[in-house]
This record gives sequence, C-alpha cells and structure tokens, in this order.
Amino acid sequence: VEATAAAQPLLLPLVSDDAEAGCAGPSEADVLRSFGGDVDALAAAYKPQIDRVGSLLGCCSAEVCDRHGLGRRNCSLSDLPHTFHPGRYYSYFDGALSIAGYYADAWMLQAVSGVEPFAWGELTLSELSELYRVHQRVIWLGASLNASRGRASHAVA
Repeated sequence: VEATAAAQPLLLPLVSDDAEAGCAGPSEADVLRSFGGDVDALAAAYKPQIDRVGSLLGCCSAEVCDRHGLGRRNCSLSDLPHTFHPGRYYSYFDGALSIAGYYADAWMLQAVSGVEPFAWGELTLSELSELYRVHQRVIWLGASLNASRGRASHAVA
C-alpha cells in the first residue's frame, strides 16, 4: 500500500492553524458544553494570568481595542472579546484566553530551550509556570473529544 501524500491526500500534514477542507470542526455549542458553556467565566478563572500577560505586552492600544469593537480607547487584554472559529485546530476562540496562552507557550519554550532572559527577563520560572496554565487550558480545548471526533482521530478509540 502506497502511503504518500500523492496517493493518500488525507495524510498531508497540518501546515496551519486552520482545519483542512473536509475536516469541519465542532459546533460552538459542542465546544461550549465541554467546559460549562461560558467563555467569559472560563477567562475570568484565568484573569490574573491574562492580566499579567497583558501587562508584559503593554496591551492594548486604542487601535487594537477599536478593531475589537471596544471603541477608540486603551483597554486591557482581559477586555478583548472571544470570537468562535470552528475551523481552528489549536484554539476555538480568539480573545484574551487564546492570546495569553500563545505568549505563555512562547515564553515557556524560551525557558526550556535555555534562552536567557526568557519573557524579556520579566518573569521568574515560578511565575511562568503559573502563566502556562492558560496555555494548558487552551490546548485542552483544542485537543478535546470534539476536536478528535471532528478530525477522525484515533484518540477517540
């Protein structure tokens, strides 16, 4: 059996954060059920971590806030709304949780790779470990049963 991308197009690797055509993600209702149905409440549980990431980033400028419908004023990372994206592989929602998780992951990769100073020298390893909890939650949302079913994963077995 020839198992090449040409012979088996479903074996193509993921090269972006978006699901390939034909691999529809779960519905918003399915994702919401996986953690109680309230994205704002989920983000509120991680507000201290989100606020810390926002302060390190200097987020957010009036331009960013305006782009997210918050008016032409400065806002915090925690203020950014959550927008559902069903075709995403990594994170189903844009917004504070996803952004904070992204940076926590990047800084953790710096730390474990020996990059000094990680996170511009603004965090201790203990503080970074606390921020990394946001990334773990975002990954859990993306690697849930919903994602596995939507992509015919063997992990469902």
